[in-house]
Amino acid sequence: MSEIHMGDVGTVIRVTVTENDDAVDLSGANNYDLIFKKPTSDTTVTEDATFTTDGTDGQIEFTVPDNTWLDEVGWWRVQALVEWASGNRWFGEIGRFRVFPNL
Repeated sequence: MSEIHMGDVGTVIRVTVTENDDAVDLSGANNYDLIFKKPTSDTTVTEDATFTTDGTDGQIEFTVPDNTWLDEVGWWRVQALVEWASGNRWFGEIGRFRVFPNL
């Protein structure tokens, strides 16, 4: 991932869901989301994700929609949530990415 700045639009935030260091085949999942936590808040925001390719590589992503979405500088957290027809729900590992200020 390249450097992300506050107010960026079109930035793709991608997560690979793994188990024992192997990518999980998500192609059969019913729903897949990314949960975000801002640097200065305990509030989380859940966004619909899409497959990066076909889901077999475990990768899902979210594209930042507008210049108000990345509204805080600092270390954000992100976590995948995958749901299956069986009712199983899997939460992925928590990752981090940094949002930098502008001039």
